[in-house]
Amino acid sequence: MRTLSRVGRWFRKSYGAVACVTGAAVLLAGCGSGVGRNANDIVIGVVVSETGALAVTGKGLPDLARGWAAWVNETQGGINGRHVEVIVADDGSTAATGVNRVRRLVNKDRVIALVGSFSSVSDGAEPILAQRKIPNVAAITNTPKWTQSPVYFPLSLTVPNSVIAKAVTAEASGAEKWGGLICAESPACDVSSIWSTVSPKLGLDYFGSIKVTAAAPSYAAQCLALKQNGVDYVQLGLPMQVATRVIRDCRQQGYQPKYGVDTLAWDPALLSIPGLQVFGSSYTLPWFADHPALTDYKKLENTYVPEASWRSFASVASFAALEVFRKAITETDAEPTAAGALAAMAALHGENLGGLLPNDLGGFNAGEGPQPALHCFYEAGIDNGRYVVPNGMSPRCVDVAA
Repeated sequence: MRTLSRVGRWFRKSYGAVACVTGAAVLLAGCGSGVGRNANDIVIGVVVSETGALAVTGKGLPDLARGWAAWVNETQGGINGRHVEVIVADDGSTAATGVNRVRRLVNKDRVIALVGSFSSVSDGAEPILAQRKIPNVAAITNTPKWTQSPVYFPLSLTVPNSVIAKAVTAEASGAEKWGGLICAESPACDVSSIWSTVSPKLGLDYFGSIKVTAAAPSYAAQCLALKQNGVDYVQLGLPMQVATRVIRDCRQQGYQPKYGVDTLAWDPALLSIPGLQVFGSSYTLPWFADHPALTDYKKLENTYVPEASWRSFASVASFAALEVFRKAITETDAEPTAAGALAAMAALHGENLGGLLPNDLGGFNAGEGPQPALHCFYEAGIDNGRYVVPNGMSPRCVDVAA
Protein backbone atom coordinates (compact mmCIF):
# COMPACT_ATOMS: atom_id res chain seq x y z
CA MET A 1 0.00 0.00 0.00
CA ARG A 2 1.32 3.45 -0.89
CA THR A 3 1.94 5.72 2.08
CA LEU A 4 0.92 9.35 2.19
CA SER A 5 4.56 10.39 2.12
CA ARG A 6 5.03 8.51 -1.13
CA VAL A 7 1.94 10.12 -2.55
CA GLY A 8 3.27 13.49 -1.47
CA ARG A 9 6.57 12.83 -3.26
CA TRP A 10 4.61 11.80 -6.35
CA PHE A 11 2.62 15.05 -6.32
CA ARG A 12 5.78 17.14 -6.01
CA LYS A 13 7.50 15.26 -8.81
CA SER A 14 4.50 15.36 -11.15
CA TYR A 15 3.06 18.79 -10.41
CA GLY A 16 5.81 20.78 -8.75
CA ALA A 17 4.86 23.15 -5.99
CA VAL A 18 1.40 23.89 -7.36
CA ALA A 19 -1.44 22.01 -5.64
CA CYS A 20 -5.16 22.44 -5.27
CA VAL A 21 -6.00 24.00 -1.93
CA THR A 22 -8.16 21.76 0.26
CA GLY A 23 -11.78 22.80 0.25
CA ALA A 24 -11.31 25.80 -2.05
CA ALA A 25 -14.42 25.76 -4.19
CA VAL A 26 -12.94 28.27 -6.62
CA LEU A 27 -10.26 25.75 -7.58
CA LEU A 28 -12.48 22.70 -8.04
CA ALA A 29 -12.80 23.22 -11.78
CA GLY A 30 -9.06 23.70 -12.06
CA CYS A 31 -8.43 20.38 -10.33
CA GLY A 32 -10.07 18.66 -13.29
CA SER A 33 -8.96 20.98 -16.07
CA GLY A 34 -6.16 18.89 -17.54
CA VAL A 35 -3.38 21.25 -16.42
CA GLY A 36 -0.30 19.20 -15.64
CA ARG A 37 -1.69 15.93 -16.98
CA ASN A 38 0.80 13.13 -17.42
CA ALA A 39 0.65 9.54 -18.60
CA ASN A 40 -0.16 8.23 -15.13
CA ASP A 41 -3.28 10.35 -14.65
CA ILE A 42 -6.64 8.61 -14.46
CA VAL A 43 -8.86 10.60 -16.79
CA ILE A 44 -12.61 9.93 -16.73
CA GLY A 45 -15.57 11.61 -18.39
CA VAL A 46 -18.95 12.54 -16.96
CA VAL A 47 -21.72 13.38 -19.43
CA VAL A 48 -24.53 15.45 -17.94
CA SER A 49 -27.34 17.72 -19.05
CA GLU A 50 -26.12 21.10 -17.80
CA THR A 51 -28.36 22.91 -20.26
CA GLY A 52 -31.65 22.13 -22.00
CA ALA A 53 -34.81 20.38 -20.87
CA LEU A 54 -33.10 17.91 -18.49
CA ALA A 55 -30.90 20.49 -16.78
CA VAL A 56 -33.22 20.77 -13.77
CA THR A 57 -32.47 17.17 -12.85
CA GLY A 58 -28.77 17.01 -13.70
CA LYS A 59 -27.69 20.51 -12.69
CA GLY A 60 -25.80 19.41 -9.57
CA LEU A 61 -23.66 16.72 -11.22
CA PRO A 62 -20.83 18.93 -12.52
CA ASP A 63 -20.23 20.23 -8.98
CA LEU A 64 -20.44 16.71 -7.59
CA ALA A 65 -18.04 15.17 -10.12
CA ARG A 66 -15.42 17.88 -9.77
CA GLY A 67 -15.82 17.96 -6.01
CA TRP A 68 -15.37 14.20 -5.80
CA ALA A 69 -12.14 14.43 -7.84
CA ALA A 70 -10.78 17.16 -5.57
CA TRP A 71 -11.68 15.11 -2.47
CA VAL A 72 -10.02 11.97 -3.87
CA ASN A 73 -6.85 13.81 -4.90
CA GLU A 74 -6.52 15.84 -1.71
CA THR A 75 -7.58 13.37 0.97
CA GLN A 76 -7.19 9.90 -0.57
CA GLY A 77 -3.93 10.38 -2.45
CA GLY A 78 -5.66 9.95 -5.79
CA ILE A 79 -6.33 6.40 -6.93
CA ASN A 80 -3.37 4.10 -6.34
CA GLY A 81 -1.21 7.23 -6.10
CA ARG A 82 -2.39 8.53 -9.46
CA HIS A 83 -4.01 11.92 -9.92
CA VAL A 84 -7.66 11.77 -11.00
CA GLU A 85 -8.98 14.16 -13.60
CA VAL A 86 -12.72 14.48 -14.29
CA ILE A 87 -13.86 16.07 -17.53
CA VAL A 88 -17.52 17.11 -17.52
CA ALA A 89 -19.31 17.29 -20.88
CA ASP A 90 -22.69 18.96 -21.39
CA ASP A 91 -25.00 17.04 -23.74
CA GLY A 92 -27.42 19.97 -24.01
CA SER A 93 -30.25 17.51 -23.26
CA THR A 94 -30.10 16.25 -26.86
CA ALA A 95 -28.79 12.97 -28.20
CA ALA A 96 -26.97 14.54 -31.16
CA THR A 97 -25.03 16.97 -28.99
CA GLY A 98 -24.31 14.23 -26.50
CA VAL A 99 -22.84 11.93 -29.14
CA ASN A 100 -20.51 14.70 -30.30
CA ARG A 101 -19.41 15.33 -26.72
CA VAL A 102 -18.68 11.63 -26.22
CA ARG A 103 -16.59 11.57 -29.40
CA ARG A 104 -14.57 14.48 -28.05
CA LEU A 105 -14.08 12.78 -24.69
CA VAL A 106 -12.85 9.63 -26.43
CA ASN A 107 -10.78 11.10 -29.27
CA LYS A 108 -9.39 14.32 -27.80
CA ASP A 109 -9.53 13.98 -24.03
CA ARG A 110 -8.57 10.27 -24.06
CA VAL A 111 -10.83 9.28 -21.18
CA ILE A 112 -10.49 5.70 -19.97
CA ALA A 113 -14.14 5.49 -18.86
CA LEU A 114 -17.40 7.38 -18.51
CA VAL A 115 -18.46 7.28 -14.87
CA GLY A 116 -21.50 8.65 -13.05
CA SER A 117 -23.16 10.24 -16.05
CA PHE A 118 -26.82 11.24 -16.23
CA SER A 119 -27.60 11.81 -19.87
CA SER A 120 -29.97 11.17 -22.75
CA VAL A 121 -27.11 9.90 -24.87
CA SER A 122 -26.82 6.30 -23.60
CA ASP A 123 -27.91 4.58 -26.81
CA GLY A 124 -26.13 6.87 -29.28
CA ALA A 125 -22.84 6.76 -27.41
CA GLU A 126 -22.70 2.98 -27.11
CA PRO A 127 -21.19 2.20 -30.57
CA ILE A 128 -18.43 4.75 -29.96
CA LEU A 129 -17.55 3.31 -26.57
CA ALA A 130 -17.92 -0.30 -27.68
CA GLN A 131 -15.54 0.18 -30.60
CA ARG A 132 -12.81 1.46 -28.27
CA LYS A 133 -13.86 -0.88 -25.42
CA ILE A 134 -14.28 2.05 -23.04
CA PRO A 135 -16.49 1.25 -20.04
CA ASN A 136 -19.53 3.31 -19.09
CA VAL A 137 -20.38 3.01 -15.38
CA ALA A 138 -23.56 4.50 -13.90
CA ALA A 139 -26.19 3.94 -11.23
CA ILE A 140 -28.93 5.73 -13.19
CA THR A 141 -29.70 3.56 -16.19
CA ASN A 142 -32.60 4.63 -18.37
CA THR A 143 -32.63 2.39 -21.45
CA PRO A 144 -32.41 -1.37 -22.18
CA LYS A 145 -28.94 -0.72 -23.64
CA TRP A 146 -27.50 -0.99 -20.14
CA THR A 147 -28.08 -4.74 -20.02
CA GLN A 148 -27.28 -5.30 -23.70
CA SER A 149 -23.87 -3.69 -24.11
CA PRO A 150 -20.61 -5.44 -23.17
CA VAL A 151 -19.04 -2.09 -22.12
CA TYR A 152 -21.95 -0.73 -20.06
CA PHE A 153 -21.91 -1.42 -16.32
CA PRO A 154 -25.27 -0.74 -14.58
CA LEU A 155 -25.06 -0.34 -10.81
CA SER A 156 -28.73 -0.13 -9.87
CA LEU A 157 -32.24 -0.75 -11.21
CA THR A 158 -32.28 -1.59 -14.91
CA VAL A 159 -35.10 -1.23 -17.43
CA PRO A 160 -37.87 -2.48 -17.21
CA ASN A 161 -37.40 -3.04 -13.47
CA SER A 162 -37.12 0.71 -12.92
CA VAL A 163 -40.62 1.07 -14.39
CA ILE A 164 -42.05 -1.87 -12.44
CA ALA A 165 -40.53 -0.43 -9.25
CA LYS A 166 -43.10 2.37 -9.34
CA ALA A 167 -45.89 -0.19 -9.09
CA VAL A 168 -44.03 -2.03 -6.31
CA THR A 169 -43.65 1.26 -4.44
CA ALA A 170 -47.36 2.00 -4.82
CA GLU A 171 -48.25 -1.41 -3.37
CA ALA A 172 -45.78 -0.97 -0.51
CA SER A 173 -47.37 2.38 0.39
CA GLY A 174 -50.67 0.64 1.11
CA ALA A 175 -52.37 1.72 -2.11
CA GLU A 176 -55.41 -0.26 -3.19
CA LYS A 177 -56.14 1.40 -6.52
CA TRP A 178 -53.60 3.44 -8.38
CA GLY A 179 -53.37 5.37 -11.62
CA GLY A 180 -51.12 7.77 -13.43
CA LEU A 181 -51.01 11.26 -14.86
CA ILE A 182 -48.34 11.19 -17.56
CA CYS A 183 -46.91 13.63 -20.06
CA ALA A 184 -48.57 13.79 -23.48
CA GLU A 185 -45.53 15.31 -25.17
CA SER A 186 -43.45 12.14 -25.48
CA PRO A 187 -44.38 8.51 -26.23
CA ALA A 188 -41.70 7.48 -23.73
CA CYS A 189 -43.91 8.74 -20.89
CA ASP A 190 -46.53 6.07 -21.53
CA VAL A 191 -45.58 2.84 -19.77
CA SER A 192 -49.19 1.87 -19.02
CA SER A 193 -48.82 -1.52 -20.70
CA ILE A 194 -46.17 -2.52 -18.14
CA TRP A 195 -48.14 -1.20 -15.17
CA SER A 196 -51.36 -2.89 -16.29
CA THR A 197 -49.50 -6.21 -16.61
CA VAL A 198 -47.74 -6.18 -13.23
CA SER A 199 -50.48 -4.59 -11.08
CA PRO A 200 -52.66 -7.76 -10.77
CA LYS A 201 -49.56 -9.72 -9.80
CA LEU A 202 -49.03 -7.27 -6.95
CA GLY A 203 -52.67 -7.33 -5.88
CA LEU A 204 -53.20 -3.76 -7.12
CA ASP A 205 -56.18 -2.40 -9.00
CA TYR A 206 -54.82 -0.26 -11.85
CA PHE A 207 -57.10 2.49 -13.13
CA GLY A 208 -54.87 3.42 -16.05
CA SER A 209 -53.01 6.58 -16.98
CA ILE A 210 -54.32 9.91 -18.22
CA LYS A 211 -52.16 11.96 -20.58
CA VAL A 212 -51.86 15.67 -19.83
CA THR A 213 -49.90 18.53 -21.37
CA ALA A 214 -47.60 20.91 -19.56
CA ALA A 215 -49.45 23.85 -21.12
CA ALA A 216 -52.90 22.89 -19.77
CA PRO A 217 -54.47 25.77 -17.78
CA SER A 218 -55.99 23.40 -15.23
CA TYR A 219 -55.93 19.73 -14.20
CA ALA A 220 -59.17 19.86 -12.21
CA ALA A 221 -61.03 17.54 -14.62
CA GLN A 222 -58.34 14.86 -14.41
CA CYS A 223 -58.26 15.14 -10.62
CA LEU A 224 -62.01 14.67 -10.44
CA ALA A 225 -61.86 11.64 -12.74
CA LEU A 226 -59.29 9.98 -10.48
CA LYS A 227 -61.23 10.90 -7.35
CA GLN A 228 -64.56 9.61 -8.66
CA ASN A 229 -62.94 6.31 -9.64
CA GLY A 230 -61.53 5.71 -6.16
CA VAL A 231 -57.84 6.08 -7.06
CA ASP A 232 -55.90 6.49 -3.80
CA TYR A 233 -52.37 6.66 -5.26
CA VAL A 234 -51.41 8.75 -8.30
CA GLN A 235 -48.12 8.27 -10.13
CA LEU A 236 -47.02 11.59 -11.65
CA GLY A 237 -44.93 11.07 -14.77
CA LEU A 238 -44.56 14.81 -15.27
CA PRO A 239 -41.94 17.55 -14.94
CA MET A 240 -41.78 18.86 -11.38
CA GLN A 241 -43.26 22.26 -12.20
CA VAL A 242 -46.27 20.50 -13.74
CA ALA A 243 -46.55 17.99 -10.89
CA THR A 244 -46.84 20.76 -8.30
CA ARG A 245 -49.66 22.36 -10.30
CA VAL A 246 -51.46 19.02 -10.46
CA ILE A 247 -51.18 18.58 -6.69
CA ARG A 248 -52.54 22.11 -6.18
CA ASP A 249 -55.49 21.57 -8.54
CA CYS A 250 -56.36 18.23 -6.97
CA ARG A 251 -56.40 19.80 -3.50
CA GLN A 252 -58.78 22.44 -4.74
CA GLN A 253 -61.14 19.59 -5.67
CA GLY A 254 -60.87 18.11 -2.17
CA TYR A 255 -58.74 15.26 -3.49
CA GLN A 256 -55.57 14.35 -1.54
CA PRO A 257 -54.26 10.92 -2.63
CA LYS A 258 -50.78 9.60 -2.06
CA TYR A 259 -48.44 10.44 -4.93
CA GLY A 260 -45.66 8.60 -6.66
CA VAL A 261 -43.01 10.93 -8.04
CA ASP A 262 -39.69 9.91 -9.61
CA THR A 263 -37.07 10.85 -7.03
CA LEU A 264 -34.85 12.37 -9.72
CA ALA A 265 -37.56 15.01 -10.19
CA TRP A 266 -38.10 15.86 -6.51
CA ASP A 267 -37.92 19.51 -5.55
CA PRO A 268 -37.69 20.99 -2.02
CA ALA A 269 -40.96 22.82 -2.81
CA LEU A 270 -42.77 19.55 -2.07
CA LEU A 271 -41.80 19.92 1.60
CA SER A 272 -43.90 23.06 1.91
CA ILE A 273 -47.21 21.37 1.00
CA PRO A 274 -49.02 20.46 4.27
CA GLY A 275 -50.06 16.83 4.64
CA LEU A 276 -48.51 15.76 1.34
CA GLN A 277 -47.38 12.12 1.07
CA VAL A 278 -44.97 11.32 -1.75
CA PHE A 279 -43.20 8.03 -2.52
CA GLY A 280 -40.45 7.16 -4.95
CA SER A 281 -37.81 4.58 -5.79
CA SER A 282 -34.17 5.61 -5.36
CA TYR A 283 -31.17 4.12 -7.17
CA THR A 284 -29.05 4.47 -4.00
CA LEU A 285 -29.63 5.20 -0.35
CA PRO A 286 -31.33 8.60 -0.24
CA TRP A 287 -28.86 11.39 0.48
CA PHE A 288 -30.80 12.29 3.67
CA ALA A 289 -30.67 8.79 5.18
CA ASP A 290 -28.81 8.17 8.44
CA HIS A 291 -26.55 5.29 7.41
CA PRO A 292 -22.79 4.59 7.69
CA ALA A 293 -22.60 4.01 3.92
CA LEU A 294 -23.14 7.77 3.46
CA THR A 295 -20.21 8.78 5.69
CA ASP A 296 -17.88 9.72 2.84
CA TYR A 297 -20.66 11.37 0.86
CA LYS A 298 -21.41 13.63 3.82
CA LYS A 299 -17.77 14.78 3.84
CA LEU A 300 -18.32 16.43 0.46
CA GLU A 301 -21.19 18.73 1.48
CA ASN A 302 -20.17 22.39 1.47
CA THR A 303 -16.44 21.59 1.64
CA TYR A 304 -16.19 20.12 -1.87
CA VAL A 305 -19.75 20.31 -3.23
CA PRO A 306 -22.23 23.17 -2.71
CA GLU A 307 -25.18 22.20 -0.53
CA ALA A 308 -27.74 22.60 -3.31
CA SER A 309 -25.81 20.24 -5.60
CA TRP A 310 -25.13 17.75 -2.80
CA ARG A 311 -28.80 17.39 -1.75
CA SER A 312 -29.77 15.51 -4.86
CA PHE A 313 -30.73 11.94 -5.74
CA ALA A 314 -28.84 12.27 -9.04
CA SER A 315 -25.71 13.49 -7.24
CA VAL A 316 -25.57 10.65 -4.72
CA ALA A 317 -26.11 8.18 -7.58
CA SER A 318 -23.21 9.73 -9.49
CA PHE A 319 -21.06 9.58 -6.33
CA ALA A 320 -21.86 5.87 -5.98
CA ALA A 321 -20.71 5.20 -9.55
CA LEU A 322 -17.49 7.16 -9.04
CA GLU A 323 -16.80 5.29 -5.81
CA VAL A 324 -17.45 1.88 -7.40
CA PHE A 325 -15.01 2.80 -10.15
CA ARG A 326 -12.42 3.99 -7.61
CA LYS A 327 -12.75 0.81 -5.58
CA ALA A 328 -12.50 -1.42 -8.65
CA ILE A 329 -9.33 0.31 -9.86
CA THR A 330 -7.82 0.34 -6.37
CA GLU A 331 -8.43 -3.33 -5.62
CA THR A 332 -6.98 -4.51 -8.94
CA ASP A 333 -4.24 -1.85 -9.13
CA ALA A 334 -5.36 -1.46 -12.75
CA GLU A 335 -3.34 0.49 -15.26
CA PRO A 336 -4.82 3.89 -16.25
CA THR A 337 -6.20 2.58 -19.52
CA ALA A 338 -9.62 1.62 -20.84
CA ALA A 339 -8.56 -2.03 -20.87
CA GLY A 340 -7.47 -1.76 -17.24
CA ALA A 341 -10.75 -0.11 -16.23
CA LEU A 342 -12.78 -2.71 -18.13
CA ALA A 343 -11.00 -5.61 -16.41
CA ALA A 344 -11.29 -3.91 -13.01
CA MET A 345 -15.05 -3.55 -13.34
CA ALA A 346 -15.38 -7.18 -14.40
CA ALA A 347 -13.46 -8.26 -11.30
CA LEU A 348 -16.03 -6.81 -8.89
CA HIS A 349 -17.67 -9.38 -6.64
CA GLY A 350 -20.40 -8.78 -4.07
CA GLU A 351 -19.81 -5.03 -3.97
CA ASN A 352 -22.48 -2.61 -2.72
CA LEU A 353 -20.33 0.11 -1.06
CA GLY A 354 -21.42 -0.89 2.42
CA GLY A 355 -25.09 -0.68 1.50
CA LEU A 356 -25.02 2.58 -0.46
CA LEU A 357 -26.18 0.55 -3.46
CA PRO A 358 -29.19 -1.78 -3.09
CA ASN A 359 -27.75 -4.58 -5.25
CA ASP A 360 -24.64 -6.72 -4.70
CA LEU A 361 -22.60 -6.16 -7.84
CA GLY A 362 -20.74 -8.91 -9.62
CA GLY A 363 -20.78 -11.11 -12.68
CA PHE A 364 -20.09 -8.25 -15.08
CA ASN A 365 -18.82 -9.13 -18.53
CA ALA A 366 -15.68 -7.32 -19.68
CA GLY A 367 -16.42 -6.34 -23.25
CA GLU A 368 -17.70 -9.80 -24.18
CA GLY A 369 -21.44 -9.99 -23.56
CA PRO A 370 -24.57 -8.49 -21.99
CA GLN A 371 -24.70 -7.44 -18.35
CA PRO A 372 -26.93 -8.83 -15.58
CA ALA A 373 -30.26 -7.14 -14.86
CA LEU A 374 -30.60 -5.49 -11.45
CA HIS A 375 -33.83 -5.67 -9.46
CA CYS A 376 -33.48 -3.84 -6.13
CA PHE A 377 -33.91 -0.24 -5.04
CA TYR A 378 -34.38 1.92 -1.97
CA GLU A 379 -37.61 3.67 -1.11
CA ALA A 380 -37.76 7.36 -0.29
CA GLY A 381 -40.65 9.50 0.84
CA ILE A 382 -41.96 12.87 1.89
CA ASP A 383 -44.47 12.87 4.73
CA ASN A 384 -46.00 16.19 5.74
CA GLY A 385 -42.88 18.28 5.20
CA ARG A 386 -40.28 15.67 6.22
CA TYR A 387 -38.01 13.42 4.20
CA VAL A 388 -38.47 9.78 5.26
CA VAL A 389 -37.13 6.33 4.36
CA PRO A 390 -40.29 4.16 4.37
CA ASN A 391 -38.69 0.71 4.33
CA GLY A 392 -36.22 1.23 7.16
CA MET A 393 -33.25 1.46 4.78
CA SER A 394 -33.70 -2.11 3.62
CA PRO A 395 -33.75 -2.58 -0.16
CA ARG A 396 -36.99 -3.52 -1.83
CA CYS A 397 -36.79 -5.71 -4.94
CA VAL A 398 -38.84 -6.25 -8.08
CA ASP A 399 -39.97 -9.87 -8.16
CA VAL A 400 -42.61 -9.69 -10.88
CA ALA A 401 -42.11 -9.51 -14.64
CA ALA A 402 -43.86 -7.34 -17.19
